[in-house]
Amino acid sequence: MLPGVLLAFWAFVGFENLTFLGRDLRDPIQDFLPVSIAALAVYGTFALGLTLTIAGTIDRHSVNAVTGLLQISTSPSVQAGVALVGLAAMLINAAAWVRGVDQLIASAVAERQLPRQLARQPLARTALLAGLFSVTIVVLTTNPHLTVGALAASSAVFVMIYLICIAAYVRAVGVRLRTTLNALLVPAMLATLIQSGTRPVYGLAVSVACLTWCYLRRKQPSTTS
Repeated sequence: MLPGVLLAFWAFVGFENLTFLGRDLRDPIQDFLPVSIAALAVYGTFALGLTLTIAGTIDRHSVNAVTGLLQISTSPSVQAGVALVGLAAMLINAAAWVRGVDQLIASAVAERQLPRQLARQPLARTALLAGLFSVTIVVLTTNPHLTVGALAASSAVFVMIYLICIAAYVRAVGVRLRTTLNALLVPAMLATLIQSGTRPVYGLAVSVACLTWCYLRRKQPSTTS
């Protein structure tokens, strides 16, 4: 069950892209929470409805891990509609991801966590991110058997990010009700990683590499001063 939770986690981490758009809200501090809750509720209801529909119409052992949604389509027109909705959602998510990661890179450069060269050519940086996203889609489209493993590996990265954020939150704010509630999620997240076999290895490697890089970059000014 827990490996399935890890895979399903990918479906919800797209809401992290809302943080990229948060600064564009009229009042980010006041508006971000209700916007996130509303979006999560709508998507959660939609995802739960689709899951129950698939479970009620298709035998569990016959569900295709990649194209399960299309299995409940009864006609080519319905399948085309499902494909168009999926494509539109993917493109919106991709655009938000590219824009958001580009902003994160710019912020990291400003804080001396990444090389200054990355800030000199913003158009090239955005083009590189878009190109990498496109290559990933092409690879998964032509090799659908890699989709489940790739999504699980990506989900593991986000689980590691959430664990790091929770640890940083507790360290910065201290033991309070909100930090305690967040900390209660840590055992469940660790369990999903442990029971998912080798899939979280990529996420762990990425997290360790990023933390090591940030540590070395932070130590660099003090050693040169």
